[in-house]
Amino acid sequence: MYDLVTPLLNAVAGGPCAIHHGYWADGGASSWEDAADRLTDLVARRTPLGPGTRLLDIGCGTGQPVLRIARDHDIHVTGITVSRVQVELAVEGAHGLRAEFALADAMSLPYADNAFDAAWAVQSLVEMAEPDRAAREAFRVLEPGGVLVVTDVVTRGATPAPDERWPTGLRKCAAGEVVGWLTGAGFEVSSCEDASAGTRYFLPKFASALAGYRRTIEDLYGPHVAEWAAAVGDHENYADEMGYVVVTARKPVG
Repeated sequence: MYDLVTPLLNAVAGGPCAIHHGYWADGGASSWEDAADRLTDLVARRTPLGPGTRLLDIGCGTGQPVLRIARDHDIHVTGITVSRVQVELAVEGAHGLRAEFALADAMSLPYADNAFDAAWAVQSLVEMAEPDRAAREAFRVLEPGGVLVVTDVVTRGATPAPDERWPTGLRKCAAGEVVGWLTGAGFEVSSCEDASAGTRYFLPKFASALAGYRRTIEDLYGPHVAEWAAAVGDHENYADEMGYVVVTARKPVG
């Protein structure tokens, strides 16, 4: 599905884009692209990024968020995704930077123990078949003291039933479940921040941007993408139930 959706997202954005929500601190006045950068910056501020830091982006999409940070910091970034299309786009954008991207499974990372100083999972953990296993893999490849920052869409109400999904196909989960995956893997969770007030403008803006492509989506990108886009367009029927969290966790030392 990611190979199918990514070209549409890039068309809407006018080029390779951050495939995640945005964060608005201006009441929704700024563009989706600017707000997406703001969310990336929010994640980066929670990540120790000293010279030489080895940062792993788990579910990196087209690599735009982590590449943006690599341009501003003397760090080495590694991104993984299950989409060949996304890897190709990320590699194209990595010229001149200390960055590498790979087609890899987050539930079986191809890296040694303690290989990274920090990691991100931006709107990726909840999409995995076994998020608890992915959390354990993130724990394994982080060095002791390493920080993992996770962001995800969560329900604002009661804990959903197992395998319950949003109309877009995304699995529903509660914030407590995200925290549970991390603590179950051995992480110490230092904060679980509700960012819903800043991210709530994403779906209306994204749906509006998609609207201009609605008549041609099925012809250009296929029926599955068209069905997904229609669900995004129907956001008014479920967006109020959606929340957003930013979770910061640390692998204990010793």
